Amino acid sequence: MLQRDKIMEKPMFWEPHKKGFFIDKTTSMRTDEEGNIISSKNRYRVSPSLPSETEEDAIKKEIELNSISSHEVNSNINLKTPNVWNEIWENLDDYLKEFLDEIQKQRRLTDNTIKNMNSGFQYLRLFCKKDTIPNLKFYKNVQNSLEMIPRDFLRSKKWEKFSVEDIEKNFDNCDYETMNSKTINKHINFHKQFFSWLEYNNDIYKTNMNKLIPLFEEDEVVKVEYSEEDLKAIFEYDLNSEYRDFFNIALHTGMRMGEICSLKNSNINEDYIEIFDGKTKNATRIIPLHKNIKEMVINRAKSNNEYLLFNGNSSAVNKKLNRLLNKIILNKTKSLHSFRKNFSQMLEQTDTGEEKYKDYLMGHSIASVRQKHYNLGKINIDKLREIINSISPFYHPLVISS
Repeated sequence: MLQRDKIMEKPMFWEPHKKGFFIDKTTSMRTDEEGNIISSKNRYRVSPSLPSETEEDAIKKEIELNSISSHEVNSNINLKTPNVWNEIWENLDDYLKEFLDEIQKQRRLTDNTIKNMNSGFQYLRLFCKKDTIPNLKFYKNVQNSLEMIPRDFLRSKKWEKFSVEDIEKNFDNCDYETMNSKTINKHINFHKQFFSWLEYNNDIYKTNMNKLIPLFEEDEVVKVEYSEEDLKAIFEYDLNSEYRDFFNIALHTGMRMGEICSLKNSNINEDYIEIFDGKTKNATRIIPLHKNIKEMVINRAKSNNEYLLFNGNSSAVNKKLNRLLNKIILNKTKSLHSFRKNFSQMLEQTDTGEEKYKDYLMGHSIASVRQKHYNLGKINIDKLREIINSISPFYHPLVISS
């Protein structure tokens, strides 16, 4: 596939032809992706230079010259154009720092944006090696590779001994989470900004990345609650006790997946769960233990383990549990988060308690200024306990005391 046409044009002005014609010659070359010259072509423009020469004679001469001007070059001959990018790759960290410093002055980037850009540039370093030319073919390969490498490829030590090439060769047999299309597009967009900045400062650094088509980003799927049949299928499945207890806690408390994984035995009181921190400042709250899970949770809290479930490993647990749920319930709109939806639906169906108590149990912001600022978020635990014990799942799962 051709890198581009007219990668190099060199105008040359000849002396007048022996018959008097002035001839203007332009040479254009075509190269492959590696910079090898595969063909060159001369284009001529002829004009009369003597009174005896007519425009018609000049046109005939121009047609004659252009008909024999193409010259094919043997592609096996090593005629590479100089790679101006090598100097960039050898000093990539310095260029990236200069780029970030400059746009930081112009846009006043947030710390989170800078963090995301640096993350994107970590992936750029995987592919920009000596003699690399960042053209369209190169970035199609980068895009393809980013779709295959593990999501934690640059963060987890388990991948230290594996190269991108190793991952690609064994991708068909992989069993790991990959980056989603939105993340890949975001990384590559940061790369494009960097290359545009290079070209703006020196137009020898031209790429055709603007032709790269972004990966399709699926709209975020809105999660829905589990039906009575779904809950029956889940809790009658052959689950080990830790999985079963996790699902039961999620269903009866409305806690987020990360909140459940973070639970330590010290979070468990005699009849409630106390969440010390969470996803947001409103996540700090007390959730009374529902009668269906009270015995199970208290027994688990008596163990010698620090954490109530899964040793606090939320990242691995999220993948495992969602894979299991997707196996039981073949519906992409339902996942671990659906248990939280079920809990919210059950809160809506109860006539007990005010809205502020329901918002509190969900870990949502309490709208009342009086409650937030004058009562400092304090809440009536007896009211919470009454609400919790009034809810009832569509399907009552069997709870086995651990």
